Amino acid sequence: MINTVYDFVREKTGLRLDGPVRLLTQLRHFGVYFSPINVFYCFDQHESLVAQVAEVSNTPWNERHAYVLWEGNRRPGSAERYSHAKEFHVSPFMGMDSQYEWRIGSPGEKLNLSLGCDRQGDRIFQADLQLNRIAMTDGQLIRGMVRRPIAAAHIISAIYFQALRLWMKKCQFYPHPQSDQENHVQNTPPAKDLTNLKNRQQD
Repeated sequence: MINTVYDFVREKTGLRLDGPVRLLTQLRHFGVYFSPINVFYCFDQHESLVAQVAEVSNTPWNERHAYVLWEGNRRPGSAERYSHAKEFHVSPFMGMDSQYEWRIGSPGEKLNLSLGCDRQGDRIFQADLQLNRIAMTDGQLIRGMVRRPIAAAHIISAIYFQALRLWMKKCQFYPHPQSDQENHVQNTPPAKDLTNLKNRQQD
């Protein structure tokens, strides 16, 4: 997997990675897998964060799109803020004429991730994630399964519940643009996704 990440980042940015890659993702629960965002944190040999690959998923189309967050789209004067145009249809209640604003730093004992979506200078969507580091032991995995036995299904149902609320409020509806961009792949686990992205670009 690590070589696939290396190749993908190099093809998109020209950066040649040579350090560890760490993944933030969801686990599969009883055969069900869905993760709205996966993040590959890419480090150099000195453990300095040099790039991040953010995979964004949609449903029910079961597609993903990968963005590379690096110095090329980093906000001036900030080590953790990135900005780029939206390139991928995520929600029928959010158009494509938007700008993504990320705040995401190197993971440590705490992990913070913020994603905003702006249109014409107005914030139309905001999502924040704050996590504490916990060792992945057998006991922690069992406790996680007991506390959230159907985590993936819960995420999907919450997305559809929010969509229903927006539909009932008669929010503007944006149909899927049916894009055939090379970065779009089916919603499989993240390692397979990046392999598919790389293969499509080579065809």
